[in-house]
Amino acid sequence: MDEFETLLRDQWWQLRTPTDPFAAAFSFLPAMPRDEAVAALRNRARLLRAASASMAASLESDWIRTSKPVHVAWLFELWQSRADAEATWCDRIAERVESGIPYLPEGLAGQGWAVVDDARRPSNGTDETDEK
Repeated sequence: MDEFETLLRDQWWQLRTPTDPFAAAFSFLPAMPRDEAVAALRNRARLLRAASASMAASLESDWIRTSKPVHVAWLFELWQSRADAEATWCDRIAERVESGIPYLPEGLAGQGWAVVDDARRPSNGTDETDEK
């Protein structure tokens, strides 16, 4: 029981950001064509809004009001807030990507970073627009 209480309180009193697979994928944004990144971000926002709507429906249902402790509803509220916030963020970043904002500062370009340029998508490590 002591171990349980230690682990429980550790989660309440410490802040640990869990590993997010999307954050790992997003860190490779420059490797995606802009149009695909925009579409993926907008799709993610759509999926998040659908999840938020599902949680809202659960919160309004008798299922949660009559068969669950009140803190379960509060947890659904947390998940809904997170989904709403991330959906808004996805829309904002999709707009920035679509506007053509450069991904990398000039100092990083050419230092091992390969940015997919939609007009010149690399294939087999060669530039398709190079004249032979």
